Amino acid sequence: FFEKMKGDVAAAIIPDHPVPVKQRKHTRTPVPFAIMKPGMKPDSVQVYDEVSCLKGSYGFLKGDQFMKAVFE
Repeated sequence: FFEKMKGDVAAAIIPDHPVPVKQRKHTRTPVPFAIMKPGMKPDSVQVYDEVSCLKGSYGFLKGDQFMKAVFE
């Protein structure tokens, strides 16, 4: 994918927000995310879910920390 792009490209995968079926409403539970960009070394996370992603190199981000992580 990245090989076909021209210039430096960053990609992020992130869901909108959790809506547990049992609660039937939005929650403030952290959502999993993945970031890939040139020069970035992958961490050890192999599964994309709420628990695994929190164990990744970014851990828990607040406020604008996610956007800064993508664009820095």
